[in-house]
Amino acid sequence: MRKGALTIFRLTILPILAMSLSLGFARTGNAQEHVLEPSNRDFYSLSPQERREKLDTAYQWAKTVAQGDSIRYERELQNALGNVTGQYPRSAAMQFSPRLRLYYELVPYNDGFGARLTQPPLRDSPVNPIGLEPGDMIIQLDERPILAPAELENHYAETSVTFINIRTGQPGVGRIILPWFSPPKPSGFLLGITTTAARARHYPVGVPVTSKTAMVNSLGVRVVEVIPGSPAALAGLRVDDVILTAGPRAVTDNNALHQSVVESTGNLPMTIAAPNGIVRTLVVDFRIAPKGK
Repeated sequence: MRKGALTIFRLTILPILAMSLSLGFARTGNAQEHVLEPSNRDFYSLSPQERREKLDTAYQWAKTVAQGDSIRYERELQNALGNVTGQYPRSAAMQFSPRLRLYYELVPYNDGFGARLTQPPLRDSPVNPIGLEPGDMIIQLDERPILAPAELENHYAETSVTFINIRTGQPGVGRIILPWFSPPKPSGFLLGITTTAARARHYPVGVPVTSKTAMVNSLGVRVVEVIPGSPAALAGLRVDDVILTAGPRAVTDNNALHQSVVESTGNLPMTIAAPNGIVRTLVVDFRIAPKGK
C-alpha cells in the first residue's frame, strides 16, 4: 500500500510541483524584465506595494548583474532605479560640464565612455534644443568618441551631438551651438609635471589592504614626466603615479587638476595611486619653488 501511494505521489504530485516552480520562476523573470522597462506611468501614482515591488526588483537586478563588482553594481542600480522611477539619483561619480551646462556620469561605452545625464540639463544648457533628458547618454561630439571628461569641454560653434535615447534605446544626432572658448585663468604656481587622463586600478582609499581586499577602478591623471627639483618632485610624485584627487575635487582630467592648482593657496593635498595599486596621500608645497609667470 505504501509502495502504491509512493508511486502515485511520484507520478502526480511531483510533476505538478515541478510545473508550479517552473511557472513561478518564469513569472519572476518576466516580472523582473517588465519592472525594469521604462514605464509610461508616474512611479508615484502606483500603490505603495507596487512601488516596493519595483524597487526590490531593481536592487535584485543590479546585484545579479554586477556579480560582486561594486562599481558595476552602482552603475546598474542607478540605471535600474532610473527606469523604475524616472528619476536618476546623484552619485559620487556625478560630474558637471561647464560647457554643456549639465550633470552626468561617465559609463563605459565601446572603446571609450558615454556621458549619461543624471538630471535634466540646466535652463541655459546648449543641449536643450535637442531634448536630452535624464538617462540619455552622449557618446560622441562632432563624431569623436568621449575618452575623458575633457572631451566635453573641447568643442565650440556648431557641434553635432550623438546620443542614445533611453526611452527608445536608439541612437540620435542633434546639432547645438557652443560659445567660443574663454582664455583659461593662469595659475600662480608651477606643479612641475606632465600628465594624461587615465584609469587606475587600486585598492580602496582608507581601507586596510589584506590578501582579500578587492581592487577598484577610478578615473585620474597619470604622471608621465616629473621635473627634477619641482614642487611635485619634492612632494614625492613619481612617473606612472595616478592622481585621484587634488584639493577638494576628484581629478578626472587635466582641467580638474589645473583648476585645483589655480585655487591652491600654497599647499595642495593629493591622493595618489601607485602602479601597484597602493594609495597614499601627500601635500605639494608650492612655496618652496619660484612661482610661474
